[in-house]
Amino acid sequence: MATKYLQTPLLKQSAKDYFFKAVLSYLTIGDMVGAKNCLGNAGIEDPGFEQSRQYTFLEAVFDSIEASDSNMFITAVQSHNKIMPMDKVLNSLVAQVRMENL
Repeated sequence: MATKYLQTPLLKQSAKDYFFKAVLSYLTIGDMVGAKNCLGNAGIEDPGFEQSRQYTFLEAVFDSIEASDSNMFITAVQSHNKIMPMDKVLNSLVAQVRMENL
């Protein structure tokens, strides 16, 4: 779905949201390998994604999960929320990621 959105200039920002939610979805089921593959594919499909806030947030989430550090995770969520507040769906996904992985 996100790849289709990249082909339309008006929908490119929506593609980043789809990539972001796809990676979080993998993390909600504890699939770090799938999440990292999805993140890598997103960077290939949309090179601009690697400079996005979503990408930076996901990298911080990966780091906190790999370190098994829930404080690092909370800090990443809080700093992301200061810049770009999350809606109910993203809050729910992030809560599931924390419960599954930390």
